[in-house]
Amino acid sequence: MIRFHAVTHPGNRKNNEDAMFADGTHGIFVVADGVGGRAAGEVASSITVETVEQATPLVHRLLSKYKAQPEWQRRNAVLEALDEICQRCSQRVYDEAERIGQRGMTTTIVIMAVSGGTAFLAHVGDSRAYLVRDGLIQQLTEDHSMVNELVRSGQMSYDDAKKSQYRNVITRAVGLYPTVQ
Repeated sequence: MIRFHAVTHPGNRKNNEDAMFADGTHGIFVVADGVGGRAAGEVASSITVETVEQATPLVHRLLSKYKAQPEWQRRNAVLEALDEICQRCSQRVYDEAERIGQRGMTTTIVIMAVSGGTAFLAHVGDSRAYLVRDGLIQQLTEDHSMVNELVRSGQMSYDDAKKSQYRNVITRAVGLYPTVQ
């Protein structure tokens, strides 16, 4: 069994638009954060986590196969499944937003699937995954945000990014379109 702790915090918002699912027995973890300032972010995050939770048996089977025989084809099968889950999440959130008249309803997502000492990650948006080990914290994902793209391309310094009026503008979100990169 994997040792873990899962908690969310609303930050500066009155409403916590986060949703999460943690299954240490099967090694599946997800957090979705409804995009602040967007319509019905808490609905988007809830749909997203529900979609991942429904896919847990498939991911667990793929993880078990990888653990039994850790070869690149099985590794890729897990990664492809995580990508497909993100696509399914985006389609479901997009469709629900259209149905209830809340176009722009979006969320971020971080999914981690763990087995046999290997962690598989998929993420969209600016929610982050970190590795905490031996008293050190290492960021594993890069934000899909306007300022991060400007910093990576050398058009903005890290210090300027922290103060930028655009620091909360994300460039990818689940549900903005039927598919997501």
